[in-house]
Amino acid sequence: MRVFIAVKLTEESVNLLREQQQFIALRKPEKARPLPPSSFHLTLHFLGEKSPEEVEKILDIVERYHSRVEGLKLDVQPETTAMGFRCLTVVCQPDAEVEKVYLEIGNDLAGILPDFKRQFPHLRPHITLFRSWSQPEKIELSNPGNITLETIELYRTISDERGRSIAYEIIDRELLNGRD
Repeated sequence: MRVFIAVKLTEESVNLLREQQQFIALRKPEKARPLPPSSFHLTLHFLGEKSPEEVEKILDIVERYHSRVEGLKLDVQPETTAMGFRCLTVVCQPDAEVEKVYLEIGNDLAGILPDFKRQFPHLRPHITLFRSWSQPEKIELSNPGNITLETIELYRTISDERGRSIAYEIIDRELLNGRD
């Protein structure tokens, strides 16, 4: 199962990001595909393919942090930037508490996933608005504001038959126990 830890956003924040996405769409590089607003989230840690046993342990960590960021606001920077994995992302000004949670979760993950620190050291918290098959340039946003965070969740990536990400789903114990 391909998983990542992310923060769910408020509906108001999703609407702000949708407006920014529409503004960027007028200037986007060729071959960029917008993500549906229902997929917007603040990615904290991408973990890749994990076994059901590893996912159980990761869920234990996520549940400890579940509401720690609720209500926090992040300032959106006035530009987007390529963050790797061929994405156009919104860069957020790190909030001290979000940064602290990001680092603490990373330390907890390193305790249960021996290869965690080596896998994706360059990824920082970000919000993806577009997938792109070309190297995107920096694009100014129309009216940066701030976004409000809800809860930390464990997500899985649902892929199509060609292996492309098409949707994200929150993993909870019920979903995990009902796995194939």
